[in-house]
Amino acid sequence: MRLGAWRRSSGLMALLALAAIVALAAGSAAFAQPAPTRGGSVAVAVAAEPPGLDPTVSTSQEIARIVYRNVFEGLVRIDRNGDLVPALAERWDVNPSATEYTFYLRQNVRFHDGTPFTSKDVVAKLERARDPESGHTHPEYYRDIESVEAPDDYTVVVKLSQPNAEQLFDLARLDSVFYSAGIEETQRSRPVGHGDVYFVNSVR
Repeated sequence: MRLGAWRRSSGLMALLALAAIVALAAGSAAFAQPAPTRGGSVAVAVAAEPPGLDPTVSTSQEIARIVYRNVFEGLVRIDRNGDLVPALAERWDVNPSATEYTFYLRQNVRFHDGTPFTSKDVVAKLERARDPESGHTHPEYYRDIESVEAPDDYTVVVKLSQPNAEQLFDLARLDSVFYSAGIEETQRSRPVGHGDVYFVNSVR
């Protein structure tokens, strides 16, 4: 009995040792991979061709798959845990009545054409977004915005006509991304954002 038990125990130990060797070998192989490098190219396949590349004039999800958080970003974003986290705004304050949001913008951010990102871009964007005649997607997301003010280049004050618990989430949507003020007409075909990916030209 003791001998049989020892043999079974030895077999189990051998299996555990083999598993440990395999795990170490896999780890060594992973460490042996070359370090990532910058540059190069990548080909991405999408299910359908997007109708353009400006997410503020079309609700096509094909646009979102290509440009959101690659080319464009908003003041805030939603992380993988569903939490609101800073994006182009490094932080924000909300008044006690939840009718005034003060956003403090990241400094030294530039769009791909070299233009600096400032509060004037935020004001222009939100004024356009809440105008039902502007052609901007979903003006209803911004209907409670009463005014947008820029005390300085890196501060934006958004005042609401009434508290809106969804306002920050609406500002994290694809519709709420930013580009330089005054270049709305060219964004559909030549998007100029500030992200890690920038548009060079279209390929037909």
